[in-house]
Amino acid sequence: MKYIKTFKEHTEFVDSGCAYYINVAYCRKEDEVHYCMDRPEPGPEEYLTFTMLSNGIIGWVIKQGNVPVTIEYRLNGGEWTEITSDASNPPTIQVSAGDIIQFKGNNASYTYTSGSRSNSGFYVDGEFDVSGNIMSMLGDPEYINSEGWFFGFFEGCTGLTSAENLLLPATTLTVGCYNHMFYGCTNLNYARVLATDTSADFCVGGMFYKASSSGTLIIDACGLAWRRGTDFPIGWNVFDKDGNDINSCYPYSPPVPPPGPK
Repeated sequence: MKYIKTFKEHTEFVDSGCAYYINVAYCRKEDEVHYCMDRPEPGPEEYLTFTMLSNGIIGWVIKQGNVPVTIEYRLNGGEWTEITSDASNPPTIQVSAGDIIQFKGNNASYTYTSGSRSNSGFYVDGEFDVSGNIMSMLGDPEYINSEGWFFGFFEGCTGLTSAENLLLPATTLTVGCYNHMFYGCTNLNYARVLATDTSADFCVGGMFYKASSSGTLIIDACGLAWRRGTDFPIGWNVFDKDGNDINSCYPYSPPVPPPGPK
């Protein structure tokens, strides 16, 4: 037997939620088949990845509230190291221009809404691009049905310039899923979000609010629930996944300060 190329189409792990699809069975290399939950460790290109364009510091911070969250990182392909977010004394990673830092996690969410809201995310002092697959931060597919996964995840990362190669594979977004995700990333000017259902409350609310004044947003198609001036800046151009200009689908409306998930 050589490579297996075709299997049953796909299965959805949940009925709704920030859902993404995975083959029922699939292979990475010859004579190797994986079934559903038996997922191999992601390949290097599949981890959430920061490529540093300058020297700097990466902090893993509780941005609001008091719920610590543990993730792992590795620098330039080295050993994985655990870090746990903290509000007053967050762990930091010293980085240099050209460094590649990869992250993974096994958490259901990075936002917790029981009682008062608590969310963890990155603070980066330095210029960088982000790429890889955001799902490497969630780990087990059983975590798919969650609310507020990445609320404020990169909020305030003013040195972030491009998310062009960041994979956000969720197709149907839940309440607050990407709310405020890149809020205040003032130099971010390119992003791709190919979700096909953005009807859930606040799922992309303020996702790129106060990003660079000019830029490009690639989305799946015209007609999705995006608001120019609130979810992305007024001056951004919007294209569908096939490269068609769909700016006319998203006229400017007066900005509404984006609320968090209920």
